[in-house]
Amino acid sequence: MDSSNPWYGYNLPVTEEQKRAAFTDLSFSIPQQQLNFMNLLRSGALRITEPGAGPKNPGKSIPNAPATDYSFVTYANDEPKDSYTRSWKNKPESYEYAKKSMSGKPFLTNAKYNQMLYSAMKKGLRPKDVFVEPQFPGLLGY
Repeated sequence: MDSSNPWYGYNLPVTEEQKRAAFTDLSFSIPQQQLNFMNLLRSGALRITEPGAGPKNPGKSIPNAPATDYSFVTYANDEPKDSYTRSWKNKPESYEYAKKSMSGKPFLTNAKYNQMLYSAMKKGLRPKDVFVEPQFPGLLGY
């Protein structure tokens, strides 16, 4: 990635091997800036869907789950031709719950955070449209 790219310096995965490593890291070790939920949603970098049915039922979703149950599905999840998340229905009634859950720190595993940044880049968003600027810069560690 060259220095003229707005995502230069964010260390986003480029090769399939880098994506595999970045998108499977289930720890919370990387510093996370708060993300602009609505910009990610509007751009298609993020979808809020029916929740996944879990490891015993890979690829299945749970229809008619309460609004508090949902999945974060990124463009990175839907991008592969054999993606099973593409069939998961969007769940607008869960948007407010999902948005609220993204306001804590850390709010996502490294894998999901990396997927969101990668997806935002692939959908053409610039970093300034992805990250929420702190209301009071300099306070509370910002």
